[in-house]
Amino acid sequence: MVLEVVNPLQYPGWDGLLLSHPDHSIFHTTDWARVLIDSYGFTPHYLLETEGDKIITVLPLMEIRNIGTGNRGVSLPFSDYCDPLLSDSIRIQEVLENAIAYGKRRGWTSLEIRSRKEMPGEISPLGSYLHHELKISEGGKPLFSRFRESTRRNINKADREGVEVIFRDSMEAVERYFALHCGTRKMHGLPPQPFSFFQNVQKHILSKGKGFVALARYQGKSIAGGIYMHFGGKAIFKYGASDRRYLEVRANNMVMWEAIRFYSQNGFNSFSFGRTDPENEGLAAYKRGWGSDETKISILKYDMKNSQYINTKKRTYGIHNKIIQHLPIGISKFLGRSIYQFMD
Repeated sequence: MVLEVVNPLQYPGWDGLLLSHPDHSIFHTTDWARVLIDSYGFTPHYLLETEGDKIITVLPLMEIRNIGTGNRGVSLPFSDYCDPLLSDSIRIQEVLENAIAYGKRRGWTSLEIRSRKEMPGEISPLGSYLHHELKISEGGKPLFSRFRESTRRNINKADREGVEVIFRDSMEAVERYFALHCGTRKMHGLPPQPFSFFQNVQKHILSKGKGFVALARYQGKSIAGGIYMHFGGKAIFKYGASDRRYLEVRANNMVMWEAIRFYSQNGFNSFSFGRTDPENEGLAAYKRGWGSDETKISILKYDMKNSQYINTKKRTYGIHNKIIQHLPIGISKFLGRSIYQFMD
C-alpha cells in the first residue's frame, strides 16, 4: 500500500472524489476541514490512495499541537465520526499501520480514530459512542408512523402550542442559536465552543447551502434550535440547544421533525442524529424514539511511545462539570475560547 499525504484544500476536485465512495460524509469534505483549520489552527494530513477517479483509501487526520501533552493525530477532531474510506480490497489494519508509522515520523504522542467500521478482534478500542441513523427516502406519513408514539405526541403538542420552525443560514441565526447553546452547555456543566467556531461553520458550510440553523419560535422568542449539515444525500444533526424554561411545549421535537421532513422532501436518503455517549441513556432513548437504527462508533487511541492501543478510558464527568454549572456564562465562554481545541 502506497499512501500519499495530501491537504484536501489543495487537492483539485476533492469533494467530487469523495462522492465516489458510499461511506463519505460532511466530515470528509474540504468545507469541514476549513472549519477546523480556521477555528483551531489544526494542520491537515490526509492519507490517500486512488486508482483513476476512484478512492482506494482515504484517512483524514488533523495534527493537534499541544506543548503540554505533545502533538497528536486525530481523525477527526470535533467530528461525530470519520470512517476511513476503503475499497473492498483494503484491510483496515493496513491503513492503521501506515497511519501509525506516519505519526511516529511526525513525532505524535498518539493517534486517535473514531469510526463506525467493525474493528479487528486484536484491536482493543478505548471506548465507543452510539450512533443513530434514520432512513428517510420514504418520507411523509410512512416516515412519521415509524416514530415512537411519545415522539409523535410531542410533535403534535408543539404544533398545538403554536411552535413555528424557521430555517436560516445567516450569521444572525447562528447568533440566536449560540445564545441557546451557551445556556444548554452550562446546564450540562460544559463550556461552549468558541463563537468563532460557529462563525466558521456559517462561513464555510451554511452559507454554501450545505446546512442551516433551525430555530423554534414561540410567543415571539427563539426557544430551541439545531444546526444541521449535509453532503451527498446524507444529512446530520450536529448541535442542538433549548431554553429549559419552555421544555413543556416540546419545541425540540418540532425542530427535529421539521428538519427531517425537509431533508426527506428534498431527496436526501439518510439522517444521522450524531453520536451519543452510551452513559447518556436519556439522549439515546430520545434518538431511538425516531425509529432510527443504532450502531456503534469505536474510539481507537494508539500510544506511540509504548506502541500499543490504549483501552482504559479516563473519567470525563466530575467536579469540574458541577463548577461550570455555577459559573457565569461570560466565564464559561472564556474557558471555551481558551481550552476547547484540546478537549476533543
